Amino acid sequence: MASFPRDLPPRPEPTWRDRSCPGSRGCWDFSWEAYSLSTSEPAILARRVCMITTLGVRTALSILGILFRAYSGSIGGMAIGSIFAVFGFLFVAWCLARIGEAQGARRVFGLNVVRTPKPIAACPTYLC
Repeated sequence: MASFPRDLPPRPEPTWRDRSCPGSRGCWDFSWEAYSLSTSEPAILARRVCMITTLGVRTALSILGILFRAYSGSIGGMAIGSIFAVFGFLFVAWCLARIGEAQGARRVFGLNVVRTPKPIAACPTYLC
């Protein structure tokens, strides 16, 4: 009869990143392929066009805000607005890339969320 070994090597303690981002290579990693328009599926193409449009509109609004602050003579507001614009662009680009790369089912707040092949709300009928 085989016996279970009594002295096993210790298990490594999970890090904060392992607990917060399970199954991820890193919390802030994403691929620029999430924004590539070279795809044959219309639903994915529509999603990526919407992602790029969202980034473009947010960037244009940030630039207009910075120009308004420069025109009104608020140099401090222009500097702070520029910093927030850069950080906002990077954060929104990362969020949209993660959403664009999502596949399969995930548990979010105890609910099972499934990525459908054709997103109904985000995809206009003539594109899908």
